[in-house]
Amino acid sequence: MLRKTIYEPRFRPSTQALVRAPLCLRSVGRRVTGEGWSESMPARGFVQLWWVVEGRFEVEVCGRRELARKGDVWILREIDPHRHSLKSESGETRWITLDGEQAWQAMESFGLKAGIQKGLGACPVGLFAEMGSMVERPDLQAEMKCSELAYQLLLTISSSHRKEDTSEDTIERSMRIMERSFANPEFSIVVLADSLGMHRATLYRRFSARYGDTPIGYLSRLRLLEGLRLLRETSLAVSAISLRCGYRDSNYFAKCIRDATGFSPTSLRRETRHSP
Repeated sequence: MLRKTIYEPRFRPSTQALVRAPLCLRSVGRRVTGEGWSESMPARGFVQLWWVVEGRFEVEVCGRRELARKGDVWILREIDPHRHSLKSESGETRWITLDGEQAWQAMESFGLKAGIQKGLGACPVGLFAEMGSMVERPDLQAEMKCSELAYQLLLTISSSHRKEDTSEDTIERSMRIMERSFANPEFSIVVLADSLGMHRATLYRRFSARYGDTPIGYLSRLRLLEGLRLLRETSLAVSAISLRCGYRDSNYFAKCIRDATGFSPTSLRRETRHSP
């Protein structure tokens, strides 16, 4: 039996916050969804934060798609249109929206970025519920309390995101960083190793021992798969596609496509679209 969709939003009474603060709670809510659910939204002009309580969701932000699982958080800037869809039989999320004089700068001060923050653990549903009980009150004290609770939530996420990992957890984190960053042409294994505080040779050895592949092999495969997807699903120029999947040189991108498929990017696109 498919699970019924439940949507429980709570909104601040006024569009403009009474309190002048860098970060203000605008709304908070809970959503329970059944198989096949999806939602597309344009940029909304406020920051959004979603915490996965149950299930798996495919999240698309500005053309990038990632899978968010139980314990993951995804964050959207004011300028980010997005689409998310359920990829399991049922799912539940808790969410907040934030505005204020410096909403996104405040998020960045906690070390948080747009996209998915992986593996943060169980959602603090009590904290979301407390915000929900306060946000609809039309007084200054309630708004100040809501801002305090929002900061507490961001601190919880930031602390979980920055906590010290074991060696094995660090190797798993290296994979997640590659999945988030592969489309940036400036991203490399040297950059990855530096961000983890690990020597590159140590990263290669531990990654290979755990996954049976080298970090550069995994990074190259992520970029290649994204290039193949964009060739198949878009009409972007090959040069634009190469940049969007992390290749500085479109000629090198074309070589990688030929080595993997036997076709040039243009020929592959033609063959794919003419296939039955």
